[in-house]
Amino acid sequence: MNSPQQAIIVFAREPQQGRVKTRMLKSLQAVFVTDLYKTFIEDVLEQVTAVEPADKFLYYAHDRDEVPFLNQFADRLTIRAQQGQTLGDRMHHAFSEVAAQGYKRAVIIGTDCIEISRQDLADALETLTTAQCCLGPSTDGGYYLIGLQQSHPAIFEGVEWGTETVFDTSVANIRRLGLSLTILPTKEDMDTIESLKSFGERMDRVDIARRTRRILKDKFINLPG
Repeated sequence: MNSPQQAIIVFAREPQQGRVKTRMLKSLQAVFVTDLYKTFIEDVLEQVTAVEPADKFLYYAHDRDEVPFLNQFADRLTIRAQQGQTLGDRMHHAFSEVAAQGYKRAVIIGTDCIEISRQDLADALETLTTAQCCLGPSTDGGYYLIGLQQSHPAIFEGVEWGTETVFDTSVANIRRLGLSLTILPTKEDMDTIESLKSFGERMDRVDIARRTRRILKDKFINLPG
């Protein structure tokens, strides 16, 4: 069977206590934050692996090659190390690597947007059959998804990663390159205690992120005010 022409790339970190979701550590115990991040990964990958036809890749950011938690998913995703100094460098490298394998469309997501669904991912890939780029803005000024037909390093130039200007700068770069762009629906990343509370208030109306909902049902009432 021929390989599909589209790829989904997930960027993730190995869940190490005290080294993931660090903005939550001011309010929550490190062991709980680590367990929570594991559920983020599991919930996102459940949606990713359900999208067909598409090949799936998990690119890890870690200072060592030992990624025992992430390696659990090696039967469903191709696992590779991220390469590059900045986030933009690492995304450009991942896009370029899958393009060199013959993929015509690819999207990159992280593991913070736990409400992304398999349909969202399928829709993003579908937009790339006509648009050269797609972006899914997040409520904090960044983006939870970027999709490209072909990677252009200039898309990532001048972006101040981790700030509220990421999305706007990226859009400006894409427009300057003359590339066609589709903007996807806005979603929320789970980066702070405030975002957790926001999700907790609506999670009974959500039918995905089941592992995260389960752990928050046990703990949500005790989240700091």
